Amino acid sequence: MALRKGIVVNKCLRIYLIVVTFFVFPFIISGKDLPGMSSFNQGITNPGLSWSGKKIIYSGEDYFGLYVLNLESEKVVSITQTPGAGYKVNFSFDGTKIGFKLIDENGFQQPVYYDVDSQKNVELYNKSIATGVPTFSNNGSIAFTIGSELIVLNKNLIETFRFNIGNYANLAPISPDGKKVVFNDENDQLWILELETGRKFQLTYGSESYFNPVWSRDSKRIAFSSINGFIFTYDLNKGEKYTIGRGNSVSWLENSTSIIFCEQQWDEKYQLISSVPVQIGYNGENKKILMDSKHNLIRFAKYSSIVKKVIYEEKNQIVIGEIKKIKNQLTIVPSLIKKIDDFQFEHSLSKHLTTSAFASNKIDATSFQAPYIHQVYDTPNWFNGHWACGATSAMMALAYYDVLPAWPCNCSSPYSHQSKYGRYICENYSFNGYTYDIGGYDPNSNLGYGGYGFIIQNNWADTKGNMAKYVRQHGLGSTVDWSPGYSKFQSEIDQEFPVVILNSLTSSGHYILGIGYNNAQKTVVVNDPYGNKNDGYMNYRGRSVIYDWPGYNSGHANLNIVHCLIYMQLACDLVMSPFSFPDTLNLGENIPLTLAISNIGKKVSDSCTVNLYMSSNSYFNKSDDLLESIWVPEIAENDSIVFQVNIAIPDSQLSKKWAIGALVDANNDITEISESNNLKYSTFILKGYPELYRFVPSPDEEIFTSKPEISAHFKDVYFGIVSDSIKLYLDGQEIAESSEISSNKIIYIPKDDLYSGIHTVKMEVQNTLGYKTIKEWQFQIITTDVEENTNSIATKNYALSQNYPNPFNSSTQFQYKIAKSGWVRINIYSLEGKLIKTLVDGFKTPGTYQCHWNGLDDFNKSVASGIYFYRINTKNYNRSCRMIYLK
Repeated sequence: MALRKGIVVNKCLRIYLIVVTFFVFPFIISGKDLPGMSSFNQGITNPGLSWSGKKIIYSGEDYFGLYVLNLESEKVVSITQTPGAGYKVNFSFDGTKIGFKLIDENGFQQPVYYDVDSQKNVELYNKSIATGVPTFSNNGSIAFTIGSELIVLNKNLIETFRFNIGNYANLAPISPDGKKVVFNDENDQLWILELETGRKFQLTYGSESYFNPVWSRDSKRIAFSSINGFIFTYDLNKGEKYTIGRGNSVSWLENSTSIIFCEQQWDEKYQLISSVPVQIGYNGENKKILMDSKHNLIRFAKYSSIVKKVIYEEKNQIVIGEIKKIKNQLTIVPSLIKKIDDFQFEHSLSKHLTTSAFASNKIDATSFQAPYIHQVYDTPNWFNGHWACGATSAMMALAYYDVLPAWPCNCSSPYSHQSKYGRYICENYSFNGYTYDIGGYDPNSNLGYGGYGFIIQNNWADTKGNMAKYVRQHGLGSTVDWSPGYSKFQSEIDQEFPVVILNSLTSSGHYILGIGYNNAQKTVVVNDPYGNKNDGYMNYRGRSVIYDWPGYNSGHANLNIVHCLIYMQLACDLVMSPFSFPDTLNLGENIPLTLAISNIGKKVSDSCTVNLYMSSNSYFNKSDDLLESIWVPEIAENDSIVFQVNIAIPDSQLSKKWAIGALVDANNDITEISESNNLKYSTFILKGYPELYRFVPSPDEEIFTSKPEISAHFKDVYFGIVSDSIKLYLDGQEIAESSEISSNKIIYIPKDDLYSGIHTVKMEVQNTLGYKTIKEWQFQIITTDVEENTNSIATKNYALSQNYPNPFNSSTQFQYKIAKSGWVRINIYSLEGKLIKTLVDGFKTPGTYQCHWNGLDDFNKSVASGIYFYRINTKNYNRSCRMIYLK
């Protein structure tokens, strides 16, 4: 790895997690400015309704604290005022318990439940570095994780099951029937564990990462989310997965066949522009939008299947509503709209923790240092950097690799200082042969250039792809990964590669630079260009900030959604050098070839393969002839390798212009700065065989005329055809003398009707080199025995009826009868024998069946008016009928 000038890297740097909290007056969470209340904890997060419908649970912004509102007494109890407590908090089935986890001032976690009747917190297990959120079954069992162990207690808090699931899973809910638990593995794939047998089976596969599984009421289906914000369901009985849509906050209806979730839409900036509750079938069908368009930012909509009500947050208010049918349309009708500060604070179960109480919180993390740049405070004073998180994150990565020289600018906020790289973010500059002079407007309508203008070009159409291109143009390797995962992030950090994360820390899409992780608690260490979200945006404390990965809560601001990862890597760049062949080659000839490969990148390349292809064009792919596959060892940066190979030209190729291409990294396993320079090729003329093509009738074609045209094309544009070598045979009889022969085609039209059945055609042609090409193919003539004044064609209890109506202009129908079980195929053909539509293709038992045809082909396009044939094929019966289609 190349040296990074001025960068100090500590792979196992001890990161100090200082969780900043404030005294929060617990029952006022309506967004007003309150003495002693931090602005970032104003708001209502994750409200939930008890099964009785008499109590509401909620937390502050970023899941800070946990509060219970009694709708009968109109009083609020503060269960805890610790960070992260409100994440995925849940009621027991009977509404008497609230499961959550406490996080103390040293970062240790503990599974607990709040007893609603006694108003006390009940500890379920000792404190641990990583604890899962407790969940409840209908019979009172409680499931939670401690590190990599899953623990299940019965209603008397006696341990009944304990399993090592192999990794820490924060969300591992028990099924309502108490028989199963669903959890994620270290690659964020979901698994089902049967508690009685200990049997496990995998639910999801692939490159996507999943979390937040939610059981249906009958324990037969599961809804879950992908890290990048899509909702899925899984039917355990059918073993099928369904894609539902983009959004969050899933809950099941009481019938377990439908869910309610907040369907979300994002603009080009990945700013949330719409979030509306919808009801949809578990299979993705029958979607019903439950609110009109004026409600466009509904959060945390949840359905309580016992009281059949929906609770959600809108405009910093908690709303409870019922789903009713109004004018044949389902909609949520609010029955209660309240701000929490309308109610009286009763008491608190926990002490108020101050910032100093968390100062000793220290967790080891794998991390390294990268230069910090603030998108507002470290850019020139004339530029408003509030939209420049993408360009700033990319610039921090470039500064980490010491790609650009310092280009200082004076900055006045939050104090007078000098920024080394701020001008690159918004001012015109040139580097590595590129000039960054594309303009883009900042929030004050000033034109910014540099990285900002380049990344937001075309009205923010593809900031992710533009960022990767911007970084590649500076000599690094960069790609966009739309299937992000924690293990992928870890892999990059372990190689000391920073990673840009596009996330939803807020309702606006936000870019941050990942520089570390704590695997024990599933947190990430980042340089946040807008400051530290844990302290409330905006501030100048964004260096080495700790955030929680989606699906986990360790007391930090949660990324919520990771839309994609943008890799920032030292990369190799393999270049294949040009080579050439003689202008003309012979079949079977051996050609010595010298190949040279250079690495012009900034990293040693991995070993790879060079594939040599022979193609009739310059587009090389797996369908071309693979002549040779050569292993290539590692190549150091700014180094090259030269090797020789003998190429054997195949002895059965056509006489035409060919190309041989050499493609380095043929399997595309190596991340490179550019792949456009991996292929080089050379063209030549091959002394080969003449070409036969365009056969009529086509090989194995079924036709409905007894005097078909029989023809073929031939050519050798370089060496010519011997005219008296052209021969054509039909069923073993030479017919060339009765055919019309031109410079590149032979045509034969029979004078007499050909018999119904299979016919064989053979064609021979030779070029001036003496090479002869022979092609043999077959076709089938099908005739129909249509009896006038009869309604069907039948043979031994098989039958095919005439279609009715005939002619027809919209649709027609006919019947067919099957005498013996077997495979049945019914096709529609044009008069020329072209397959138009397959109506039936499957196993049938004896009986009478009906078919319909609406004049559409297999591509759902309407056919032209004319004569068509429908043909039935079985093992014992084959018949055709004619019909007329009139538009």
